[in-house]
Amino acid sequence: MRSAAKKLRFWPPASGSETVTIPAVFTSSAAVRRTNPRPSDVYTAAAYIAVEKLRPQLHACEQSARHSGRAVIASATFNMEVDAHGRVLHSNVDPWSGDKDLLFCAANALGGIALPAPPASKANVIIRLAFNPRAGTK
Repeated sequence: MRSAAKKLRFWPPASGSETVTIPAVFTSSAAVRRTNPRPSDVYTAAAYIAVEKLRPQLHACEQSARHSGRAVIASATFNMEVDAHGRVLHSNVDPWSGDKDLLFCAANALGGIALPAPPASKANVIIRLAFNPRAGTK
């Protein structure tokens, strides 16, 4: 992937810098190569981008915990049932560990997610979040 990414070229952004997020789907080497993505692959990429749009809100959750002197280490798996229009019908958090307030803030941010309409009449979207500061930080 690294060698393929080195070959990518983009127009310079007007603001001077920009973040590019490219969702990738990994398969086993025995998998049949496809030249056209399946609808579920396209949906996975679109859902990933929807989660990435929440990154500023999730960073705000971390900053709030940090400023309150609480631990900024927490992780959770959010399993969301999505209807045909992309609305979250039900959400479950399991497993989870770490600071409950930080995860509650993250759950509130995810509660406002705008997911795309799935290719079928419903979908399950699994979001794994991990708040884990770099070594040497609080």
